Amino acid sequence: MEDEVERRLKTGMIDLMENKILGPAIRKGLEQGRQEGREQMRQEVRELLQGILEDRFGKIPSWAESKLAAATPETLKAWFHRLHRADSLEDILA
Repeated sequence: MEDEVERRLKTGMIDLMENKILGPAIRKGLEQGRQEGREQMRQEVRELLQGILEDRFGKIPSWAESKLAAATPETLKAWFHRLHRADSLEDILA
């Protein structure tokens, strides 16, 4: 049976994404994986930014940690762009 399924997949006789049972499960799994990947990337960007800020300004106060934790991807990007011209932590996280 496995050989037959494999043969049909290779010849295009089975489209798993169109299957009424397997298709939705596969799509749900793919979307969940994408969401988890995006969240992991956001966390890594937050940690990278926090490390850079600590190198530049010393220990990060709790208010700044809270802002970092709640930041959207767009906000994180804006903060990275401010790094080179800001004179203080407040200038960056404004």
